[in-house]
Amino acid sequence: MKIQDTQAFQSMDAIQQRITLMAESRKKINDSVLLLKNVGLERWEKLNNLSVNRWKNIVKELAAV
Repeated sequence: MKIQDTQAFQSMDAIQQRITLMAESRKKINDSVLLLKNVGLERWEKLNNLSVNRWKNIVKELAAV
């Protein structure tokens, strides 16, 4: 699944979508997905340092796949 396919991404406005698709943003999201898959949801929520709250929902959706 791609970032653009998540419901969280679809609910963002156009500017937020552009920011989310920037290379640095995609890297942070992908790194967070890997971390979530390795440590589990509860621990990830304590550890995560994503500055954009909507990204958290994207990460959760991508990790569930």
